[in-house]
Amino acid sequence: MRWKDKPTCQIGDHRERFPFAWTPTRAGDYTVWLERYWIKEKLIGIAYGKEMWVEVDRNTAMYYY
Repeated sequence: MRWKDKPTCQIGDHRERFPFAWTPTRAGDYTVWLERYWIKEKLIGIAYGKEMWVEVDRNTAMYYY
């Protein structure tokens, strides 16, 4: 039997997410709605087994490049 371990994160690591804006959301200089946008986050700590991420940057997703 085998399984893949969760990757371990170090404090200061960055991650990128591409959530969907179901409601009007501010992203960069635009307000987006019913489309994806880009968020960059930084890990600031781990408490009680939960990772605490803080948002560093938020922008619109560039689809046409």
